[in-house]
Amino acid sequence: MLYVSTRNTIDTFTAYHALHEAFAPDGGTYVPFHLPEFTGADLLKMREKSSGEAIAEILNLFFGTHLTGWSVDSTIGRTPFKIETLGQRLVIAEVWRNPEGSSKYLIDTLYRLACGDDYTGVQPTGWALIAIQIALLFGIYAATDVSLVEKLDIALPAGDFSDIVAVLYGKAMGLPIGYTICACSESSAIWDFICRGELSTNVNPPVYFEAYVYKTLGAAEVQRYLDACAQKRIFFISEAQQLSVTFDLTASVVSTQRIDTVIAGMYQSNQYNMDHNAALSYSALQDYRARNGFNKTTLILAKKRSY
Repeated sequence: MLYVSTRNTIDTFTAYHALHEAFAPDGGTYVPFHLPEFTGADLLKMREKSSGEAIAEILNLFFGTHLTGWSVDSTIGRTPFKIETLGQRLVIAEVWRNPEGSSKYLIDTLYRLACGDDYTGVQPTGWALIAIQIALLFGIYAATDVSLVEKLDIALPAGDFSDIVAVLYGKAMGLPIGYTICACSESSAIWDFICRGELSTNVNPPVYFEAYVYKTLGAAEVQRYLDACAQKRIFFISEAQQLSVTFDLTASVVSTQRIDTVIAGMYQSNQYNMDHNAALSYSALQDYRARNGFNKTTLILAKKRSY
């Protein structure tokens, strides 16, 4: 697979660059020149595979590796995550079922596996990080019994935006994903962008927000975004662009106090210990459902073990 930069769609780079380099020479994020797409029939076949086989297939597509389901399973275990189905049409994917009790361990281990003999001990960044998170989404899909007809909504913390970008690409590749609910902390400026079409660049925006702008608004808007960042001014988008961005994306701001309340309430009602980020996501989901009256099945990624 060939790659371009979010800042230059003319020059192409090999998968080796995208796997081993944090960013392209111009400072942009590597993104696929052509994105593979899965049909409904392809996804049904993937449902017959193990999570390890699904993860291996996606990483092989992106990086030209020769991983097998066995090599993935033997490295991260046959059950790298567990799917919990709770009330309120809620599906929790526990991505922390590993020796360190954290999704970071899973991501770092898959990166080491993909690099093989060229692994240098660094952590995955840039497209490598996004690609591994896409592969995990396919692995989670293979482990669920979600219908292709009823698309899953996904609730995620804004974070560095790598998860949000991974969901965008996974959806473009054919995963049955509906709405994305973005959970923001009180200090995040992302809510202003999603709900008002403006982003203050005085404080550093999320690292992978540039990749998000590229995927949703195009390469020309990346340059305008970079100009706004260089001048520490507000990045504005038009009303039409905002409607396009928010077609399948919404955001909510969640306070720290509310997260503690949600964790306690979830344990009381379901005897389930939610981690901090999962509770942040669930709080945003509650807001989304209250505003719209929707109650579709929603996936939340639990990325760290709760004690």
